[in-house]
Amino acid sequence: MNKLNERVCPEHGYYPVAADDPNAPCPMCAERNQKNYENFLKKLPQAYLEASLDNYVTLTKEQKGTLDTCWAYVKRMTRFHELKRPLKIGLVFFGRTGTGKTHLALGILKELAKAGITVEYITCTDLLKLDVPLNLNPEIEKQRNRLKKVQVLVIDDLVKAPLPSNRELMFNIVDTRYQNLDCTILITNVYERNFKQHDERVISRMQERAYFLPFMWEDFRATGKKMNLNER
Repeated sequence: MNKLNERVCPEHGYYPVAADDPNAPCPMCAERNQKNYENFLKKLPQAYLEASLDNYVTLTKEQKGTLDTCWAYVKRMTRFHELKRPLKIGLVFFGRTGTGKTHLALGILKELAKAGITVEYITCTDLLKLDVPLNLNPEIEKQRNRLKKVQVLVIDDLVKAPLPSNRELMFNIVDTRYQNLDCTILITNVYERNFKQHDERVISRMQERAYFLPFMWEDFRATGKKMNLNER
C-alpha cells in the first residue's frame, strides 16, 4: 500500500496524495474542471467537437510556429489562472479562409476549460443577433452579461458591423472585458492592412493587449480534398 502524504489546495484545503504522486491535483478542483470542460463541449456545434491543438496538422514551418505559439499561450494563461492574475492578454487570428483559425481557437478554449478557466465561443453573426431591445427578450441580457464576464471569449468571423447599434454592442462587450482585464480572442478573414474596417475603438484595445497571428497558407479544405483525390 502506498504511503499517503498531504497537499494543500488554496480553495479546498488539505487533501491526501500518494508518495509516488506527490504533485497530484486537488480532486475537487479536478472534478469541477472536468465539468467546466464538459459544459463547454455541450455548447459547441457537432462539427467542432473534434477540434484540438493535438490534431492540428502542420505542413509548413509557419503552421508549426503558429501551433507552438498557441501551446505557449495556453501555458501562460493557465499559469496566470493558477496565480490568480488577470488573464487580459488576447489574440487576433487574421488571414485566409480555411487555414485553421477556428480550429486552433477552439483547441485553446478546450485546454483552458480543462484548467478550470471559464470560456465561451460565439460567431459574430450570433453576437449581432443579441442586438435587440432587452425588454423584448429578458434572456438577451443574461447572454450579453455572460459574454462580458467569462474569462476567455472567442468572437469568430468578425465582420464590419453595418449598423451603428451593432458597433455599439460589439464595443460594449469588448470594452467591458478590456476594463475587467479579461481575455478576448478575435478571428477574422480580412488581412491586417484591411483590419481598420472594423471599429477602431475595438481594434485599439486589441492592439494594446493582443498578439496578432497571420494565417496566410493554403486553404486546408482544398488541400485535404486534393490529398483525398491523390489517394484514390
